[in-house]
Amino acid sequence: MKQRLYLEIVLIVVCIYGVCANGDPCFSFLTLNDSTRLSSYESDGVTESPSDRLLTPGWYRNIHPTEGDMMTVCPNATQCGTNFPVWINGTLPNRTEIVTLRACKTVFGMCCGSQFDIKVKGCAGYNVYELAPMTTNTGRYCFYGPDRCPPGQTSPTGFQPCSSSSISFNVSPRVSAIIPSHVFNSPERQLTFTCTGVSTSYSAFLFDITWEVEGREVKRVINVAFSDILTVGNLIESEWSVTGYKIGMHVKCAVRARQRANDIPTQFKYSASFFAGFKVLTPSLTVSGGATGNVKITSTVPIACAHNTNGLRLPCFIRLEMFDFNAQVGFRETCQRNITKLEKKASSCGIKFDGWRWNSQYSLPVTTLVDQSFSAQYTAVVKLRALANDIDHLWDDHVIPDIKIVVTGTDSRRRGKRCRAYNDPQLISFDGTRRFLGSVGEFVLYKHNTKPYTVHIITKNDRSSRYANCGVSVQAGADIFIIYGCDYRGKWIQKRFCTGDSQRLEVYDKNAGKQFEIHLPTGTRVVILINSDFLNVDIFISPSEWMNTKGLCGSFNGIASDDFADRAGNVVIASEYEKAWSVQSGESLFVEKSRTAKLDRHYYFCSCVGNISSNDPVFSQSTDCSWQEGTQLCPPLTWDARACDTRQKRTTDNILDDETIDVPLDIIKFQQAADNVDTWKNDWNETSARAFCTTKIMGVSSLQSCRHLVNPDDSIDMCVTDIKISGESKYLPGAVESFQSLCSNEIRLNTSLWVPAAPGQKSPAEEIEALQCPGECEHDGQSRGACTNGVCHCFANFDGPDCSIDLLRQPTLFPPATNNICDK
Repeated sequence: MKQRLYLEIVLIVVCIYGVCANGDPCFSFLTLNDSTRLSSYESDGVTESPSDRLLTPGWYRNIHPTEGDMMTVCPNATQCGTNFPVWINGTLPNRTEIVTLRACKTVFGMCCGSQFDIKVKGCAGYNVYELAPMTTNTGRYCFYGPDRCPPGQTSPTGFQPCSSSSISFNVSPRVSAIIPSHVFNSPERQLTFTCTGVSTSYSAFLFDITWEVEGREVKRVINVAFSDILTVGNLIESEWSVTGYKIGMHVKCAVRARQRANDIPTQFKYSASFFAGFKVLTPSLTVSGGATGNVKITSTVPIACAHNTNGLRLPCFIRLEMFDFNAQVGFRETCQRNITKLEKKASSCGIKFDGWRWNSQYSLPVTTLVDQSFSAQYTAVVKLRALANDIDHLWDDHVIPDIKIVVTGTDSRRRGKRCRAYNDPQLISFDGTRRFLGSVGEFVLYKHNTKPYTVHIITKNDRSSRYANCGVSVQAGADIFIIYGCDYRGKWIQKRFCTGDSQRLEVYDKNAGKQFEIHLPTGTRVVILINSDFLNVDIFISPSEWMNTKGLCGSFNGIASDDFADRAGNVVIASEYEKAWSVQSGESLFVEKSRTAKLDRHYYFCSCVGNISSNDPVFSQSTDCSWQEGTQLCPPLTWDARACDTRQKRTTDNILDDETIDVPLDIIKFQQAADNVDTWKNDWNETSARAFCTTKIMGVSSLQSCRHLVNPDDSIDMCVTDIKISGESKYLPGAVESFQSLCSNEIRLNTSLWVPAAPGQKSPAEEIEALQCPGECEHDGQSRGACTNGVCHCFANFDGPDCSIDLLRQPTLFPPATNNICDK
């Protein structure tokens, strides 16, 4: 025994990290002395398998009392205390011989699921092995061991040969965790594990105590007196650090007894596995999209807090940082784009954990994102780690196991809803209320109740009893996108006012800037379709904005009866309702002065709000600010993204170097609605108008595939109302576009349409998109091209994405929108 102890001490001196001073590995080696890696030790196949991923590379000898060699036959899947035992597929060498042999890792019943080479040298009566750490978190080197003693028998090693013990020993050991001292400089101010549960009725016996961490034996002491079980028989950090673990590990202890030092001991009695670290009391949560779930955490072991010299408690906090919040929406991979854009970033959001109250429960509220799609649910993952501290370094950078939050779909009443301002213009609220908007001026079409998200429109009378939208602006904080065309028929100015730091909108366009889609941070989408002398606006509202909107679109709450409400929330008559939502002083997004005030304002939102004291200058649970509130949809296919128009000034005269938009006050001023909209004109009537609209809309070839997805009745009704108001059919394209917009929205939200029937085939969504070309490749009822795979192939003398450009027609010249000054 003394000789072996001396040999190990020498090895510690001459072998550092597997590199030994003596070149002969028979005399310079690292040691393995762990009964759990013997072939006779069976894992339960359930708990996490230990691995040699953290093994120090070098030459090794098994010095366990059984001194078995590495196995040279395929072990069972649970031998050697692991589910992935590693064995040698070959013949061990003779003495003094060094050979390279093939090592195999048993993987799910496959004897050689993976393989690699190791060197083995034959020595005098034993072999040594050049072992490297595992490259994955599975795999453990496996050595022969004799059979364990059967029940009722034992031996000094616990293995054959065995005999019956002369004493009875019936205990249930338990692992306990303590901090023996809180004196700041005391060596006992450290986490210590004790093996309790041995009653005083056995106080005359001697005891052997063994400790395992993650299935690996790290300490064994023999012939310990009863009075020394909680001291000599305890486990401290330096004794388990060889496993590579600091905290967040499973610990077991085992005890056996004997009457005298040389007697045959009883069998080992094992404790249950004890998890040491932060314990997540809510490893999984299920919450509705947009709702807040509370992650609850406690510690299973005390923190090594300290007293000062006066015996008073020093502050003892460990801060758990939410360093990664990731939402996984698997179906989005079919978009073949990076469309979720969910940041993985460090955060000052988390839990401030008081070490003096280590066994209390602490909560972290996590607000989930609303999924815009019709999918049933998605999974969000919360990751927490302990920041470095000056109190107990055992916890530094400790990562807590992932916390999964299953986010269920929202109420069907909240999905797929939109507000429309179309054609002359007709207005349909989020809750389905329809009315004609005959007043003119600038109006708040949509506004978020608490956040700076707004959509404004300008409605103008064209002097022939026809009203139409000629301007739209979309705002998210200091990011404003405007389309304006109220001055000249056919001239549209498109402008985005923002900087890189203030960019909060996502703006996409196609068809040479005739179609736009703007995404708000909530997931709400604004779709704008530009015709020759008017524009149509669709707002597809995010479920996250339930009961959080106002404006002409009404309150998004599923209650149609309160849609005609003024700014105070009072239901009023139509004329008062329209006047209430005309812009007030300083509210316009089209007047440069009031818009500039909004652009110079900073906005922040914080979704992680908890109970942490606001006077903590280092760590606050309410400072993780993010604009994004909904999982983002796939960007519209074949559309281009539009960035901010950088606002720069000339170096000579301080005049803006780009075309600004500053609409005269008489354009945005409110004027009362017309009262002649309820009479039929130009020989039209309900029957003729409905027959015309039904034939035209249902006859559009690209919409045939959409009839089973969306109901065309709303678009037909819109067309009929347009004819009644205007006395003509000029707004028919707007009704067709309305149906197309509904179809496109269904494709975007219904994820089942993105799954192809068979590999290599197009999905239903792709097939429908391929039939939808800009403007149907028509202009004023004239076909000007053929639609193929969503692209117009123009006939001779026509050009443009929608073939609307007549190459034989003279271009129209417009005067400048502002008094521009030429460069010198």
